Amino acid sequence: MKKIITSVLVAIGLFLSAFVTSSAMAGGFAIGIIAATGKVDTSGSETEGTGDKERNSTTIQEGILYGSIFAEYTFGEMYGMTLGVSYTPMDRSLGATSRTDTASDANDPGSSDAGTYKAEADISNHATIYIEPTFMPTDNFGLYLKGGVARVTVRSLASINFGENSSAYGDETVLGGMYGLGAKVVHDSGLMFKLEYTKTIYETVKMTSTTGNKNIISADPEIEAFRFAIGYQF
Repeated sequence: MKKIITSVLVAIGLFLSAFVTSSAMAGGFAIGIIAATGKVDTSGSETEGTGDKERNSTTIQEGILYGSIFAEYTFGEMYGMTLGVSYTPMDRSLGATSRTDTASDANDPGSSDAGTYKAEADISNHATIYIEPTFMPTDNFGLYLKGGVARVTVRSLASINFGENSSAYGDETVLGGMYGLGAKVVHDSGLMFKLEYTKTIYETVKMTSTTGNKNIISADPEIEAFRFAIGYQF
């Protein structure tokens, strides 16, 4: 994952250096909103902090709807480049699952870890910087590739409060690499429409409990989305 993020950042730098010294820098800004629908795949596991025994692992797929705002700068004519940033004011839970232990540890009669264990995470403050190498066969229609680096805050909502397995986790800021492709239409009035497919693969989220057995949870989330954007280019 770090290699993907590094490659995207290097590509952004190379494209910037190439266009800064060319006459293709003439361009314009655009702002707008994005509506997206897609799916989130989350695979995760919990490991006891006192050893390497994996207590629970699962993979969850769920649908997602969200909206974003974006601002970008486009330069070039037939072969152009767009540099942009988007922000998703989304605060929602993902990966909700649970398991039930029907009995305490037989080797430790004093334990009281029977019960239902719930695992869930909240994501917020999702931001992305991106580039879009674009081919414009006409003045009003273009096709583009998309690459970017995403950042999101993950907060564990796990409900684990039984005996020695009680756990509490903090927040983590997670990076991800995004890629995709799309098409756009720009009206002579400046109104712009974009339709795109994107996939974002995040680095492994790893949290260590500050209580109990110091259990460790890890997750590998991915988001696939179809996105429709409306903006104004000026």
